[in-house]
Amino acid sequence: MPPNPDPEHTWLALTELAELLHITERHIRRLVAENRIPYTKVGDRLRFNLARVEGWLDQTSHEPDQRMWRGRPA
Repeated sequence: MPPNPDPEHTWLALTELAELLHITERHIRRLVAENRIPYTKVGDRLRFNLARVEGWLDQTSHEPDQRMWRGRPA
């Protein structure tokens, strides 16, 4: 992958996405089967747009509750 890829025009193969996210290809296939991750099929191959995956990660990320301190209300 180039040093500063343009996320809008960067497409990743299944193996590349697995490496990027540090998860297994099997887990990505499960996310695809459950329609939980954005993907595109090109023939019988899965491709993932980097910008869409980054957006998906942002949407599914959770921020810590600032009102909590060590698992208890502050």
